[in-house]
Amino acid sequence: MFVYMSVTTFVLWLIATVPVAVEVLFQLIPWSLGWTPSINVMLSRTLFWFFGHPLVYFWLMPAYIAWYVCVPRVIGGHVFSDSLARLAFISLLLFSMPVGFHHQLMEPGISAGWKMIHVILTLIVVVPSLMTAFSMFATFETT
Repeated sequence: MFVYMSVTTFVLWLIATVPVAVEVLFQLIPWSLGWTPSINVMLSRTLFWFFGHPLVYFWLMPAYIAWYVCVPRVIGGHVFSDSLARLAFISLLLFSMPVGFHHQLMEPGISAGWKMIHVILTLIVVVPSLMTAFSMFATFETT
């Protein structure tokens, strides 16, 4: 399970760094070298925030790995449900990708429909956290 969760974390970082790399390579560097007169600020901010919120998961994913892998061993038990733990990590991967866009809710160039989608995606990230809480309490109870 540790390897599964570590690979999921790696995939999160691999996907999240592509937009910020595109921003730096194709907007910021050419602009800083004077090759282009300006940058598309809305696109730049959108590419950054696609990366920006998964940056929070830099500490969150290892913490979840510790909860699922280390804590059951420390207390002398086993994780409540291996498949629930794997589903929680896949959910974290899927739900955390676009969630950084909620930092752009005040942007004038984004439509109200997209802003509503961002709010829903932001709120749905609680699902894997609740799954983890349930799994941990069940692990404590069974141990």
